[in-house]
Amino acid sequence: MRMMLRVRIDTAKANEAIRSGQLPKSIEKFSAMAKPEASYFTIDNGVRTAFFVFDMKESSQMPLLGEDLFMSLGADLHLTPVMNAEELRTGLGAYMATRSCLAASGGRYISTMVTKPPKIIRLASKGMLVMSSFRRSSAMTLAMTSSRAAREG
Repeated sequence: MRMMLRVRIDTAKANEAIRSGQLPKSIEKFSAMAKPEASYFTIDNGVRTAFFVFDMKESSQMPLLGEDLFMSLGADLHLTPVMNAEELRTGLGAYMATRSCLAASGGRYISTMVTKPPKIIRLASKGMLVMSSFRRSSAMTLAMTSSRAAREG
């Protein structure tokens, strides 16, 4: 699956990585493993940022590709699936095919849910009548009146 990886590098760590020569080594190591079809470098939200577009065969590749960037550069990584124009055309074609099936059914969506769901029947439990005769407010009123009477003497 085609993925886009955004790599944001903390300014202080990036400065140190540039001075030590670690930044280009980490970028080259990632590029050798991921073999990106495109790589872009810019400033995003005030920090050094790189964008890589590459093909990820399995999700198990995430640690292999990302851990070095985490550990050596303290990078913030964001990975998201992306499409090129041809893949977008294919996806939209499939969507339009489902729309034509919808139009063939008269434009109505046929629900798979039951039109009359079962009613929930609640049975009265024992002690229900006893509980309904007491009210919280009346008990609190009684308590407040009793304590006021005791204070005023």
